[in-house]
Amino acid sequence: MVEPARRPVSTRGRYLRKRERTRERLLHAAKQVMAETGVEAATIAEIAAAAEVSPGTFYNYFQTREEILDAVAASLVDEFRRVMDAIQRAVDDPAERIAIAIRLFLVRVRDDRLWGWFMARYAASLPILRDQTREIIRERIIADGLRRRRFRLPSTRAIGDLIAGTSVTALRSILEGRAPLEIATEVAELVLRGLGVPLADAHRVANRPIPPPLVPTTQDRERPRAESGR
Repeated sequence: MVEPARRPVSTRGRYLRKRERTRERLLHAAKQVMAETGVEAATIAEIAAAAEVSPGTFYNYFQTREEILDAVAASLVDEFRRVMDAIQRAVDDPAERIAIAIRLFLVRVRDDRLWGWFMARYAASLPILRDQTREIIRERIIADGLRRRRFRLPSTRAIGDLIAGTSVTALRSILEGRAPLEIATEVAELVLRGLGVPLADAHRVANRPIPPPLVPTTQDRERPRAESGR
């Protein structure tokens, strides 16, 4: 029996995949260094070393520290958008959507404290991260909740501050050991009450089990691996 001929692997395809993997390592390293030291103290040399590449390789992808910071923020926005898309597909109730989003946001630190510290430092201060995530929440959840009278608010101007401020403050409390991970459900309930959901209903919705397809696995956030023969 004659085996079918194997299609040759494109040299350009290998090159592009290697570049993408190196870029992902740089983003991960920038997130790590900036979460630990802060943006002002982070250096390009430290980021390159954490990514296990040379500073020269860094400049093949980013020109400045601020440029890679914006790229990290944009990658986190893309990740958040994918999570919200999955929640929207799996859950119809806008109140349950926001409760699940908050709980997933907070319990993630159980598996990824690096991500948690980066978000605690920059979720409220990086314009890309702050503004785009709030817009996603407004478009995917809040607008629908108001239209369906699930949320009842005298004004929508402070919604972003209510959700982001409460969630990020709770995130820092968990990271610093001042609050247990279980506070995630309490935070979700408080936000629902702030959105005008009645007390008993907010408690019931916040305590519903998260649908299994929405619970991420450790592999979903696996650290990019170093390439051999860089």
